[in-house]
Amino acid sequence: MFRNFCALAAFSGVVVCTSFAHAGPGPLNLTPGTPDVASGFVSVSYNAQSMILSVSGFTQNLNLPPSSGLNNREFSIVASIDNSGAPIAGGTYSMMVRGDFGGTDQVLFQSNTLWNFGSGAVDLFEFIFIQESGSLAAPGTHIGTILAGNFGSFPGGVPNFSQSFSNVPFPGFPGSGNADTFVIPTPTAAAMFAVAGFASLRRRRSN
Repeated sequence: MFRNFCALAAFSGVVVCTSFAHAGPGPLNLTPGTPDVASGFVSVSYNAQSMILSVSGFTQNLNLPPSSGLNNREFSIVASIDNSGAPIAGGTYSMMVRGDFGGTDQVLFQSNTLWNFGSGAVDLFEFIFIQESGSLAAPGTHIGTILAGNFGSFPGGVPNFSQSFSNVPFPGFPGSGNADTFVIPTPTAAAMFAVAGFASLRRRRSN
């Protein structure tokens, strides 16, 4: 199933379109870059009826380098994911990563624009957002998150979006997930822009 998705590249004012090509869950195979924020005690819940994936946890360390503590501030993601595991065009998306860096409880990464999403074995979730504000990257930068949900309940460790799931053991308790949120290395981001531009060009020529 192919889904067109457009994002405004904040640094250029150009609308860039790409296509999600997920027949079902599949990994993005992201490689962490720096700066890198590590978060722990991450709760992950998915409602199969509303098709909303909700993620919340606590930021712990920043690898800039060097490494520094972030005092357990907010890490959160909300994403509209359909029952095949694909992001929904026009859905609800948000990312917030905060920490004590350059001040108390500062915004480090923030976005309401999802670029891509994937999932795979070992309870893996991967997101790419486009930075809108925050001290660790300029607007328009691609920000990746690699999240391990630590469910231990899916065959092969691959999340099944046809059903609701959660890694929260009891109400009021945090989940056992962990995440890294980071600036995607420039060659990867450039390659993705090139693919998106080529796909957009092909669509224009075919119209």
